[in-house]
Amino acid sequence: MPADLEAIVAAARRGTLEFTDHYIHEREGQGDRPTTDEIQRSLREGELTIASDDLGARDDRGAVCEVRCRSRSGRRMAVRINYEKSPMLVVTAYWMSRDG
Repeated sequence: MPADLEAIVAAARRGTLEFTDHYIHEREGQGDRPTTDEIQRSLREGELTIASDDLGARDDRGAVCEVRCRSRSGRRMAVRINYEKSPMLVVTAYWMSRDG
């Protein structure tokens, strides 16, 4: 089943998205990574597109899609979400370069 952008936004609005321990403890705010609050807000309020969707072909833990959006300040962000999990799980997120 392909990623459902409306379901991802709805999860962000309900506050039911979860984050991997790895992201929270080792990535959030490190190396210019967005915070969990910035991610949630951007997914709730921003204009989103699905840039890629592996449909579970590359990861035995489930299907992961990459959602692209902008923060309130206009910075471009990429968020990788395991959308087959319940609740949905943010695997990682990063600020995109101006070129990427």
